Amino acid sequence: VGNCDNHLKNLSILYTSTWKSFRLAPAYDLVSTTRFERFSRSMGMRIGSASVIDDVSTSSILEFGSAIGVDRKDIARICAELASSVPSAIEIASETAPAFEALPYAAWDMREDMGERMRVLEEVAG
Repeated sequence: VGNCDNHLKNLSILYTSTWKSFRLAPAYDLVSTTRFERFSRSMGMRIGSASVIDDVSTSSILEFGSAIGVDRKDIARICAELASSVPSAIEIASETAPAFEALPYAAWDMREDMGERMRVLEEVAG
């Protein structure tokens, strides 16, 4: 939700054996680059017409889904899954790395930074 270094080789879709349904594969190589002011907020790939993370909107997400052949219902489901899992994932990460004393504070900064993007995901999810 803040990874401007994302690119297509980091994303995969898993289909069922019948090819009738699918889901996003577990994520890997995730770095919330928006957490660091020195990194660009230009994304490694566009989401719809948005090339800067702060410009991602409901319409750009739906435009992206349409461009890759994913219907609105499935885009809404994916956005709902992401919106519901991110807050707890941040909380768990901040609690499971006690060697990094600053991690809980970084987690709160990340939550604050991604607030508008989370709102967009929730809007798409319906």
